[in-house]
Amino acid sequence: MARYTRKAKLFPEIYATPKAIGPVRSIRQFDDKILARYWDFLNADDYYHRAASARVVDKIAVPTLILRAQDDPFIRLLPETRAKLLANPCITLSRPVTAATVAIFPATPATRFTGLRRR
Repeated sequence: MARYTRKAKLFPEIYATPKAIGPVRSIRQFDDKILARYWDFLNADDYYHRAASARVVDKIAVPTLILRAQDDPFIRLLPETRAKLLANPCITLSRPVTAATVAIFPATPATRFTGLRRR
């Protein structure tokens, strides 16, 4: 909230005071009270729905690797979304047990997937 507080002081005609916003103790509260308010969403649920890739995942038409750790506390994988991912032949879904097993590699042609375990 420090960044928001600074913006509210610099641009009081745009941003409500932190006191007017009220306490923000979670990511969801931040999305509901700040993100939705200033980016024209109705609320956090509207933002999550409109920003969700689950709404378009069945339209992916190029080979795509999706890495999603099973212990990811932020990104939910609902049964409907999982079914769409598994039904799309262009998508490979990899679900390591923990995010600690996922690594990012340079995207140069020679090293694009070097080090990723083959399935």
